[in-house]
Amino acid sequence: MKNDSDFIPLWPQPVPGAFQPALHLRLHPGETRRPFVLVVPGGGYSCRVDREEGEEVCDCFLGMGLHTAVLQYRYAPQAHFPEPMRDLARAVRMVRCHADDWRIDPQRIAVCGFSAGGHLCAWGSVRGDTVDSLAGDAADAFSPLPDATVLSYAVVSGLDHPHMGSFQNLLGKEVPTQEELAAMSAERFVTAQTPPAFIWCTAADETVPWQNSAAYANACLAAGVEMSLHIYPNGGHGTHLGQGWPDISSWPALAAHFIKTFRVPDASTTA
Repeated sequence: MKNDSDFIPLWPQPVPGAFQPALHLRLHPGETRRPFVLVVPGGGYSCRVDREEGEEVCDCFLGMGLHTAVLQYRYAPQAHFPEPMRDLARAVRMVRCHADDWRIDPQRIAVCGFSAGGHLCAWGSVRGDTVDSLAGDAADAFSPLPDATVLSYAVVSGLDHPHMGSFQNLLGKEVPTQEELAAMSAERFVTAQTPPAFIWCTAADETVPWQNSAAYANACLAAGVEMSLHIYPNGGHGTHLGQGWPDISSWPALAAHFIKTFRVPDASTTA
């Protein structure tokens, strides 16, 4: 069994480049099974905001009774699509594989992404099973798709109000084609099988417009996917845990409640 604060390499063999992706695992002691949230920092696919959108968020969710981890995924210039997506899918497989060892409720494994990390989570929730995340170990037998998705001022669409810098970095192109941007637009791939989603943003965000969050929320509503959308009136991009904003600071507790209570599909109806 892993200790409460472990860095675990994602891949059994080194990946190209100096940085090696990993999970920073944060578990409660004891034998109680708990929901799990994989926190995915943003950074425009050119860096990762590991402290404010990673470790501090984990601390907050830990305080609400969840097991957590930060995903330290690859980004430009070391890696472009599909490598960040492969890292997320592999991480979800690993968490599922170790659910017993890590005392995780295997039906309540959520991903929580910020900004471009939100795009990674949204895309991974609808298309994560289309990238190669096999590593030749026991985790290969488990699904790479999460059970729930938390999107925090997320980049979602490459077509409607896009944050173009994120897509340029992700695709490694100064001028991505419309076809490439469409393929990266997570809202286009939402179906009735898409995981439930908790979505929040601010109306004042001038970096990643609120329309990104609304696009994913509308797609969930159209597909009959359980969804909770919160658009706060003030506070621009990168408000993290909402310190200093009494309304925005409510989102972690609301998200934790959503992760603990979303409707789990009946196995008899999904088989």
